[in-house]
Amino acid sequence: MKDLNGDSEDTGPIAFFCRVKPQGADILSICQNHSRMFIGWPRLRKDVPETAGWRSKIVDPTCPSEEWARLLDGEEYRRQYSLNRNFIRYVNPGSIVVIPRPKQGAVYVARITDRFEIVDSPPWG
Repeated sequence: MKDLNGDSEDTGPIAFFCRVKPQGADILSICQNHSRMFIGWPRLRKDVPETAGWRSKIVDPTCPSEEWARLLDGEEYRRQYSLNRNFIRYVNPGSIVVIPRPKQGAVYVARITDRFEIVDSPPWG
């Protein structure tokens, strides 16, 4: 993250909110039932068949920068994928995720307990 002077700083755990619905699934249900959180849409590899598992189909956002640049060269949504990739670096164990549910008049809060990982064949997918 950047401080007000534009310098990088180590923030430790962060707090963030999540309201997405990956593949139409409710992120609150995923969080409660599977202890997982969704952090943005991944970039799918073009050279891997649709039938392959998620770990082989997804460009790993934790890969080296050179590989990331090569795999996203000319990609239409490159900026959004890169924003998600950069955000993942700051979501560490101890971070807090807030899941708003305005229609219920509620906010759900959970603590991140592990590092980022790609889940192969997730039960909600």
